Amino acid sequence: MRFSSVLSRCLEWTPLRRLSLGGLLATLLLPGLTLAAGLNDTGVTQCADDSSNNVTCEDTNFPRQDAQTGRDAQIGLSKAGGGSAGFDFTKLGTDGVPLAIQNAAWNNAGSETAGTQWSCVRDNVTGLI
Repeated sequence: MRFSSVLSRCLEWTPLRRLSLGGLLATLLLPGLTLAAGLNDTGVTQCADDSSNNVTCEDTNFPRQDAQTGRDAQIGLSKAGGGSAGFDFTKLGTDGVPLAIQNAAWNNAGSETAGTQWSCVRDNVTGLI
């Protein structure tokens, strides 16, 4: 086999090479997307057995339930914002900047300054807004 034909076969654009190039371009051109490395968990924090829901996860007859794995099961999970279980959200104002007060509940008569109204929410796990 001639060297030129071997070289041309090595340089073919296979689906895997196209995918690799696409990932490289996305990383270089859209760096914000590369930070979104996580997936959200379900929010389920209790287990089930053969007759009940919302029981503790100590029953060895029903191993590896959803509440025993993932972000929801992590004790002392570090979060950038707030949210129940493994969820991590940050409230954003109309300018896209995180609100100074993050722990206030929504109030129709409230304001962004009071943290009781917000325009968007950033999911700190996925990076989506």
